[in-house]
Amino acid sequence: MKESSPISKEYQGDIWRDCKPLSPDNTFKNALAVMDNLVARATTRWTLAESKIFICALSKIKTRDEDNWVRLPKKDLCELLELKNWNPRDLRKLIQNVAKKSWVELGSDEEFSDGFLIYKAKTDRWNVYLRFEMEYLPLLDQLSEQFTQIYVESIAGLSHKASYNLYLYLKSWGNPNYLQTEKKIPKAEIQKIFNLKEGQYWRNWGTDKARFHWADFEKYCLKPAIEEINAGVPGTSEIYIDHWEKVKKGKAVLGYDFFFTLVDKHGLPQ
Repeated sequence: MKESSPISKEYQGDIWRDCKPLSPDNTFKNALAVMDNLVARATTRWTLAESKIFICALSKIKTRDEDNWVRLPKKDLCELLELKNWNPRDLRKLIQNVAKKSWVELGSDEEFSDGFLIYKAKTDRWNVYLRFEMEYLPLLDQLSEQFTQIYVESIAGLSHKASYNLYLYLKSWGNPNYLQTEKKIPKAEIQKIFNLKEGQYWRNWGTDKARFHWADFEKYCLKPAIEEINAGVPGTSEIYIDHWEKVKKGKAVLGYDFFFTLVDKHGLPQ
């Protein structure tokens, strides 16, 4: 089954995500976050807001001090997260969770490297500071040819974690040498890529009749994510999902096949 993107390119200019542009003096405006593809595809337990803070920190990794502390101005961070009347205690909890949930699992069961990307956090009156684990810094600032880069503003307006997960995952597979990139996501990877909870979108979970409900997954997770990603074109989104297909063998669903294009701020192929 092939489905075209729900928003046609002719009308993209009239559809925008529900977010205001960052102030001209915001330190994250035009900030570029770069990471190894392994990090982009790694499984984390961050919420959407926590994921955005990580991307902000990543965009400033080159400015870290000799002790690997990265500074994030509170004012600019709260503007990006749209925290208008933020409570210091709530912000502290948010920052703590970024560190606590930064555990990443890289590689296979036979050869893996697991650990915390961020292992310490602190603040002063004006700034948030995050300290990165030295062992993982090569995956963040000493990159090979296999890396993913995104502008902070491209994910600032996303309102669903599923949108963020799919966006980052597809972006990590984008090939600028081709007008369109194809990426298959097998059934076994769905839960990991979308960070689905145990039993989420399953019918009769915990019984012999348990079945994954593909229609609910597509209605409440996949399609809204695609719509939100494409709603940023032109403007903030760096990819446009042209169409996607559900891959089946008989009645059994094997996964999905995505076809997407890397685009610039004008919505034109890169």
